[in-house]
Amino acid sequence: MYLFRYHYLFFAILFLLQGGGVCLAGEITSKRSISFGTISIHPGGDTISINANYGAAKATINRSRSVVDNKWHCGEIVFELEAGEHVNIDYPDSVSLTNASGKRITLKDIAAYSQSRPDSEGRVAIGGALSVPVDVSEGAYKSNTGLVITVNYD
Repeated sequence: MYLFRYHYLFFAILFLLQGGGVCLAGEITSKRSISFGTISIHPGGDTISINANYGAAKATINRSRSVVDNKWHCGEIVFELEAGEHVNIDYPDSVSLTNASGKRITLKDIAAYSQSRPDSEGRVAIGGALSVPVDVSEGAYKSNTGLVITVNYD
């Protein structure tokens, strides 16, 4: 029996400049949050991953036993960089997502499925692997803290 679930993660992104301080408005824009769409989970659980290593336009989704609708997408942020300016992004190891009843799932391997530097247009695509256990409850899952990343300017 398959259960239908909707999983998403809102970005609450914290940008830290090298040497402290907070990034000025307009320098970094969150274009969209990562979304896994509606997922029909296999009763045995599954790991669903969005690979965004090659940018948002080439992002792919992988799963072994579950069914995912076509509303999934990677997250995306955009930097306004000046000539010669470079950034490096550090991602957390994982982010916990909870539903209204307190059940928890985990987004992990964020760095492995995301870009660590902006492309030539300043865009960064963000992915990850959603680990869904056997006993997960149906419902909408989201992060209370968002995805906190560190941005270092070289």
